[in-house]
Amino acid sequence: MARLFLLARRSISFHRYRSAIIALCLGVTIALPVSVRVMVWRFQQQVSQRAEATPLVIGPRTSRFDLVLHALYFQSDVRGRLKMELLDEVADGLAARAIPLHAGHRAQQQPVVGTTADYFAFRQLELASGQDWQRLGDCLLGASVARRLQLQTEDSLLTDPLDPFNIVGTAPLKMRVVGLLAANGSADDNAVFVSLETAWVIEGIGHGHQNVEQEQHGQLGMSASFTEVTDNNLDSFHFHGSRSSFPLTAILAVAENPRQATLLEARFLDPESTVQSLRPVDVVEEMMGLVFRAQQFFDLLAVLMAAVTIVLLGLVIALSQRLRAREMRTMVKIGSSRSLTFWLQATELGLLCLAGLLFAAALVAISMGLLPQLMDRVISA
Repeated sequence: MARLFLLARRSISFHRYRSAIIALCLGVTIALPVSVRVMVWRFQQQVSQRAEATPLVIGPRTSRFDLVLHALYFQSDVRGRLKMELLDEVADGLAARAIPLHAGHRAQQQPVVGTTADYFAFRQLELASGQDWQRLGDCLLGASVARRLQLQTEDSLLTDPLDPFNIVGTAPLKMRVVGLLAANGSADDNAVFVSLETAWVIEGIGHGHQNVEQEQHGQLGMSASFTEVTDNNLDSFHFHGSRSSFPLTAILAVAENPRQATLLEARFLDPESTVQSLRPVDVVEEMMGLVFRAQQFFDLLAVLMAAVTIVLLGLVIALSQRLRAREMRTMVKIGSSRSLTFWLQATELGLLCLAGLLFAAALVAISMGLLPQLMDRVISA
């Protein structure tokens, strides 16, 4: 048996390029469907876990998928806005806990989420360093954002312009980083968290003023908007309009019991209403149904790819046998049995299959190692 493996290894080594191509084809054929299935399973697990942790989402009557992705992952900006008065209505008896979200802006391409301290308790987010918001203009960074932008506490972060082509529009806000959140492997790692008031300043609802000395006239006159909140100008910041009319993009609602949850859902069943309530679990299951349909298509491609690989492998083996027919006859003439020549070729094929499996395992391991980064990019895209 040892001599058989020795001869098989020597033959594979002699035909190294052919052997490498066969092992490569086998490895890719095996690794591709396995990696896709594992990725889909991991994606479903992560998405479902966050959806199950969010009982109810209330938002503008827009695409259900957009609203859930917006409320859970701060993506897919929704059309329309809620008003703060709806939050007060939901919080007063309709839900045990109502958490506001304002996620319509970005800073260095990262989503800026305006919310309250209740959100951090709801998502079980903890500070890795720094402190909570102290005043207007402060922000907390998710772990991935801090790593990606290489920011620490006491650094500054500038919001992206609402309209880069409008030079007289609302100026970007320079925020002060006061804390870094501990990583928890969710979409919260990819967000910048600010207070609702700071989000409204970014929106342009609130702003501060300063008196600028006009040197030519030697008098105080012109009023200018700040782009940074400091201890010196904090008192000058104010908001226009009634707080009850200020915008939100979504509300996370948590009911005390099933009856309260049913009443809360029934409150927004009117199709004429501009507000809707959704169970993220139901929407995510529907989304995953679409993903599974796409996976079936990839499975079909994997089967076709496997069939083609097997046919090509059979063709290579058949041609190899014809090319090695003289070699096999020589082995028989010098005393080898015909069964030995058969087992020699079977051992070579087995070693090639083993090499293909090892190569497939390496590819799957690499894809699993890159999966967290890939998921991070997909979620934050």
